[in-house]
Amino acid sequence: MTLNKKNHITRTLLAVSMLAMSGGALAAQVPPGTQLAEKQELVRNNGSEPASLDPHKVESDVEFNIISDLFEGLVNV
Repeated sequence: MTLNKKNHITRTLLAVSMLAMSGGALAAQVPPGTQLAEKQELVRNNGSEPASLDPHKVESDVEFNIISDLFEGLVNV
């Protein structure tokens, strides 16, 4: 088997695996008749403003709390 064919098989298996894993992602199920707020926002008492939102530069709990909230859906299973 040539390297090109192995590479193609690997890419195909990776694509199929990613599609299979993404099948479990669903939106929130809101019951009919539920009154939602006009402005959808999350308010969190964090104490102070973050110095950075770059994940590689965060040093304090203030920044870490915000980064954790931002990436929660990406890193939790």
